[in-house]
Amino acid sequence: MKNIKLPCGINKTREVVYIDDAKNGIECECICPACKSPLVAKNGGQKREHHFAHLNIVECEHGYQSALHYMAKDLFLEMEYLTFVKNEKLVKYKIDSVELERKVSDIIPDILVTCDGKQFIVEIYVTHSVDDEKKEKIKSLQMSAIEIDLSKFRNETIDKEILKSELCKKENFRWIYDADLDLIAQKREIIQQFGMKLQIQLGNAIRCPILAKQKNKFARFVTADFCLHCPNCVYHRGQNFISCGRILPIVLNLETRNKLKPYVFVNENKVMFASEFKKFDTDFAKNLERTMQMQYRKFVSIGQSLYAPTVAYSAPPVNSKRNYQSRHYHSYYKRRRLFLLKLMV
Repeated sequence: MKNIKLPCGINKTREVVYIDDAKNGIECECICPACKSPLVAKNGGQKREHHFAHLNIVECEHGYQSALHYMAKDLFLEMEYLTFVKNEKLVKYKIDSVELERKVSDIIPDILVTCDGKQFIVEIYVTHSVDDEKKEKIKSLQMSAIEIDLSKFRNETIDKEILKSELCKKENFRWIYDADLDLIAQKREIIQQFGMKLQIQLGNAIRCPILAKQKNKFARFVTADFCLHCPNCVYHRGQNFISCGRILPIVLNLETRNKLKPYVFVNENKVMFASEFKKFDTDFAKNLERTMQMQYRKFVSIGQSLYAPTVAYSAPPVNSKRNYQSRHYHSYYKRRRLFLLKLMV
């Protein structure tokens, strides 16, 4: 890079100082973010662009990139939400804390952002993108990492307001590694292998293990739609059953059980944050009861229709042997009983 003009410097307390906020000349008392050499503030004129310059040496190689990192951190501290792309949608999550270049295991990420108790690695791409070696190290940490592309500014200075807008643009965002995808995949695999196979019965009804203690047998059912939004279930497309991880074999080891995170929703391909799941968990019992009641009313409606046959059956001949048998042998009652038994299974 050549003709780099630093938009910011670092003061004695390692805080970011923007060029328009600094005192002119050497009185700014700022150093370069990269080489730590003294800087001079050139912000007294009106013709040339305001910028920092090194006092005793030629502009260092990594000064501009480090300046962008410090500016990005400073802006993250001001921002209330981290904006990124998830499932092809732009989403926002509340920022708890921001740390710059804090060592994590054997890597040093540009920025470490904590959102709602969950950590994200943020890399700023100016001259070099994240290489394959660093990607593998990030993946081994099971931490989600994103890269923000600012490479188009590698040969020009950028002020605070422009950078702030660029940090939130969808086109500058790229996933380095999404840990949520691995959480979803491993939970899907475990439930499919060890979970209970719940048959989708007549009326789109599924017998829910959570409702197993209900005295009324018909109140143990929920709709299949409820299972699609349940963190315990995995829906098999084209199949007439759902795998449920609510009850797992006793022999299943603790390590495997711990992979079944309750905040991971396989069917919806999403992982909830702490506050999201807390709200969901609070409403789960209410939603389950509501769904059970809806399914029960639906069942009663179907059952009542059986009591009102559309075909009039004629009485059998007086001398027929069947006339002396119980009415439960009548074809209509036999069909009705079989239907009810299917729902109860």
